Amino acid sequence: FKGEQVLTYAILEVAQSDPQKLYFLTGHGEMRPEDVDGARGLSRAVDFLKQRNYQWETIDLMERSGVPADADALFVVSPDVPLLAEEVQIMREYLDVANGRVVVLLRPARSHGMDEFFYVWGILADDMLVLEPSGEFIAAGGDMLVNRFGAHPITRLLVEGEQRVLIGLSRPVRLDPGSALN
Repeated sequence: FKGEQVLTYAILEVAQSDPQKLYFLTGHGEMRPEDVDGARGLSRAVDFLKQRNYQWETIDLMERSGVPADADALFVVSPDVPLLAEEVQIMREYLDVANGRVVVLLRPARSHGMDEFFYVWGILADDMLVLEPSGEFIAAGGDMLVNRFGAHPITRLLVEGEQRVLIGLSRPVRLDPGSALN
């Protein structure tokens, strides 16, 4: 029964005059929004977003002169090959000039070509693997099971709902201690 989902989507569609538009970067072997593969597909996440009145498209930055003006966010999801300097510059302009939003998800042991991009923002995305030394927080399939979150607006719903999150291979992200932004 999907009646609740359909009703929620209809309410959101009426309540929000303009759906938010998300763009997913392509051209580097990224995970694809339409792919149903359990390991590399994003179809379930995109279905979740559609139910909340988000629209999406894919974008290849080498075929465009910039991120479209209607973009509410640009997603770079697990590229297999590095982005080109021109693409990184387009992303930087989207953030700096258009006050855009970029969500980047990186797998360990993959070169991404965005070190300079992160450096400008005072971020280090170390090419390391995050491991949980205790078997207590490992799910049956080998993924990490996270059930404690720091206080932050992003994690508020997870904390209040006592939710757990399964996380696959992950790399650490941290503030650059030498950055003037910190």
